[in-house]
Amino acid sequence: MNSQRKSKSRFPIRDDNHFSLLIDGDKFFTSIYDDIHKAQHSVCIEMYLMTSGETSAQLINALVKATERQVKVYVLLDAYGSSKLSMHERDRLTTNGVHLAFYNPFSFRHIKRSLHRTHRKIILIDSQIAYTGGAGFTDEFAPAKIPEDYWHDVMVRITGSCVFDWLALFSENWSRWSKIELTNVDTASTLKTTKSGNCKGRVVANRSLSHSEIRRSLIRHIRSAKKHIWIATPYFVPSRKMRRLLIKSVKKNIDTRLLLPGPITDHAGSRHMARRYYHKLLKAGVGIYEYQHRFMHAKVFFVDDWVSVGSSNMDKWGLIWNLDANQEVLDTKFNIEVKAFFTQNFQQSVKFDYQSWRNRPWKERLLEQLWGRVVSLLAWFSDNVKELERR
Repeated sequence: MNSQRKSKSRFPIRDDNHFSLLIDGDKFFTSIYDDIHKAQHSVCIEMYLMTSGETSAQLINALVKATERQVKVYVLLDAYGSSKLSMHERDRLTTNGVHLAFYNPFSFRHIKRSLHRTHRKIILIDSQIAYTGGAGFTDEFAPAKIPEDYWHDVMVRITGSCVFDWLALFSENWSRWSKIELTNVDTASTLKTTKSGNCKGRVVANRSLSHSEIRRSLIRHIRSAKKHIWIATPYFVPSRKMRRLLIKSVKKNIDTRLLLPGPITDHAGSRHMARRYYHKLLKAGVGIYEYQHRFMHAKVFFVDDWVSVGSSNMDKWGLIWNLDANQEVLDTKFNIEVKAFFTQNFQQSVKFDYQSWRNRPWKERLLEQLWGRVVSLLAWFSDNVKELERR
């Protein structure tokens, strides 16, 4: 992440931040709720996944208490990702002064447009603190609710001038999907008021496959890698270009590893889609680890001294249809924490080797072939819909 290089990214590298890595719901939910309870001016949330349950109830309780303190609260939920949030909870938000809006509600008149979703996870408190990562407000991420099967994920707590850029992303989407004006949200002076450390970082976002800063930045760092490329993603449907880059990295003696879900997953088909690519990657020497204890839902890219954490999966569909955003970090202490995260997860995973993979049962091979056809069908569908959109 060279500040001297002319960047095509929307936001610049900022060098006055502090980042905290929060692993699993008992850490990040506690931190998020604590910050919301301390809010004095505003709380802004843009979220893909929010479903009714104890986790959503805790959030709603915190937001309602904030409005009672005259804190302005703005919540933008993806219309599809929040479809299992009850009307009772929606009404409780709005009747208690929370400004609630929905991103891209489904419309039969605009079916193509309805495929686009906001997959971002953005939480902003007082224009001073931001959170991002892979989690949503659903009980699947709550260890207290399901201690043996909760989803394994990470969030990043951010202070410093990168918060300004997260505010810009939120404000842009809010203004499109809500007629309510943002007040008490200090976007104008945030750059001057949120300096809190000396860590470098940059916010990267994507609007479509052709405007994916996340993908472009990851490719650039993989190409320039010297030591290691460690990638954690719950959904692995890489492009041909990405597969070639990973294989080429191994040939340059770079430690290249993938941390992927094992048998515990929210969608067995996604795992079979990913396994379709194991053969050539393992043959080339890419290390593939399947996490065993719970569903591995974290989205973390770790290349040498560069880290990217956020909502972006390594799958083609997300790049085409979803709004995603990641926080890039260049900081020694943060890197140590991320390395420890990967190291522990590798130890709790099954590592595959090429020979044992060749001897896997025929039923697994058949499932991979069948889901491979689904991948091809989805690719055809996406390409054709995109072509229609350009006309």
